[in-house]
Amino acid sequence: MAGSVRGAVRADLEEVIRRDYRLVVGVAARVLGSQEEAEDVAQEVFLSFGRSSVPGEDARGWLSVAAALDMSPGSVGTTVRRAESALRKELNRHAPSD
Repeated sequence: MAGSVRGAVRADLEEVIRRDYRLVVGVAARVLGSQEEAEDVAQEVFLSFGRSSVPGEDARGWLSVAAALDMSPGSVGTTVRRAESALRKELNRHAPSD
């Protein structure tokens, strides 16, 4: 497990960035609707990962869910269900009546 020490760079950071950069930018671009903003967010996500003690083998999940959404992995399911419910209500509200 590669931890982070104040001022030190994780030994696995470069490998994780090379492997997962496109994934993180893709998730952020879908959420934000902007490639430029997604690249800025990706930088912040990788900086956060670099400071974390997340094991390298867990990096992909952490990068694409916990950091991108800024919430704990346990909260993701609840948040998605709430978003789906809100979207369904809006779609029904705007649906043409027969």
